[in-house]
Amino acid sequence: GLCKAVAESRDLDVDLSSFAVRVSRRGDRFAATVDMVDPFTTGAPLKLELELFTAAGPDTTDVFALVAPSTAGAAMWATLHEIASQW
Repeated sequence: GLCKAVAESRDLDVDLSSFAVRVSRRGDRFAATVDMVDPFTTGAPLKLELELFTAAGPDTTDVFALVAPSTAGAAMWATLHEIASQW
């Protein structure tokens, strides 16, 4: 919904059928890849890599997400993992 609304407001022709999400479990976390377009700036194809961590609270389940437009082996992931270690 958000991508469609933003794209329409910017007169971008976005093919929502090309969007895809793949999720897998990796030990105590989840990994996901999102194929979409960037409706906020360029309208160009965008691939996001995510790592999702969960923690049960007394009344809720908390979710912490690391998100970057690069593969898991890229240098920026070391910084993201350092941030996650403080959560």
